[in-house]
Amino acid sequence: MSIEEIFELIRKGISSAIRESNEEKIRNEFLADFLDKSKFLAVKVNNKPYKNNLEVKRILEQEQSDNFVKAFQEEAQNYSFNLETLYKIKSYFGKREIQGRVENFSLLFVVLNMVNRDSNFVLDKGMFLKVFGMAIYNNNKIFEKRVKERNKCLNSKDYFLRKETKAVINLKPYFNAFGDVIANDDTITLVDNLFDLFATYYDNEESDKLLEECNFNATSFIQYINEQLLIANSNKKYIEDDLAPLSEKTISKSERRQLKEQQRLNEQELATYCDGKNILRSCDSLEGFITLVNSCNLTNENKDRIISKMNTFLSKETISSNIAFLTDEEKEIFKLAQEKQIGNIQIKDYLSEINILLEMFHDNISKEDKEYIENEVRNIIKSLGFILNINPLSLTF
Repeated sequence: MSIEEIFELIRKGISSAIRESNEEKIRNEFLADFLDKSKFLAVKVNNKPYKNNLEVKRILEQEQSDNFVKAFQEEAQNYSFNLETLYKIKSYFGKREIQGRVENFSLLFVVLNMVNRDSNFVLDKGMFLKVFGMAIYNNNKIFEKRVKERNKCLNSKDYFLRKETKAVINLKPYFNAFGDVIANDDTITLVDNLFDLFATYYDNEESDKLLEECNFNATSFIQYINEQLLIANSNKKYIEDDLAPLSEKTISKSERRQLKEQQRLNEQELATYCDGKNILRSCDSLEGFITLVNSCNLTNENKDRIISKMNTFLSKETISSNIAFLTDEEKEIFKLAQEKQIGNIQIKDYLSEINILLEMFHDNISKEDKEYIENEVRNIIKSLGFILNINPLSLTF
């Protein structure tokens, strides 16, 4: 299963949970409102001490009635919190990469386990590792660009946030951009910080419950990651041990010419995708493109740069196709908002809402629902235009 397929499955699973939570929220809100207004709701107090004291009896009856209504209101509020959490976690999963800084890795782990359970456990430990490895790498990438944000998290009054942030930073040397474990002799630091990462937000009882329901908890996941580190270390040692005889191996001129010719052809093919600075066209498969880049005579820094540029290019292409229903003016506002979102929480929140709506737009929904989403996106675009102080007549295309 490719990373695109994994992320699509996760998004669909969370969308299903969102629909269920929303239905429960609406149901409880309706019942709370109905019971609050209903004259038929009566809770009788027949205890002897109050039976003959009508005023006390009336107050107690009203109190119990109010508590009954309040219970539905609180349930609705709980589902509202669930919805906010699910929307937030869904927003992390782009087409093929983690988007934004992950907050609360334990909660993400629990939600992914529930999605996996409801999808007949199609995500194995390796896929879980890929998701969390990418998230740890991406959080560190964000911290490198936003030093103030990193320091704010490290010095937060929230004990759990401080501990999680420190763990993420300490885990940086162990994961690459694709979520793979990197060889590292310091196994103790890995395990200690993984326990800090997952143990901050939920206790052993909840972890045991997760193991019972999903046959997978944080402890078993940490053990699996440690095993992968040991394998990576063994592979590295094997390669290092094997390099000496290989370097001494003499290859024929014919073999050398063939290798150079193949490398030249690979570099020619890469040039059709990238001119060194800009991406010229999209690739059919990012995994195939990565293989092509790695086969060329480039520094690791240049390889990472080109792969990152292609990833960004593909993401922009996806966004363009998703907002095809917008007018040229609306598309221009959307584009400007993306450029101006750094440091502006309000713009970032609006863009996050649009992304969530666009994800739903491409789910299997009715024509009426699609029209509703289109209108909602357009309304948010208008708000963005107001914030950006854009005069539609001044837009150039």
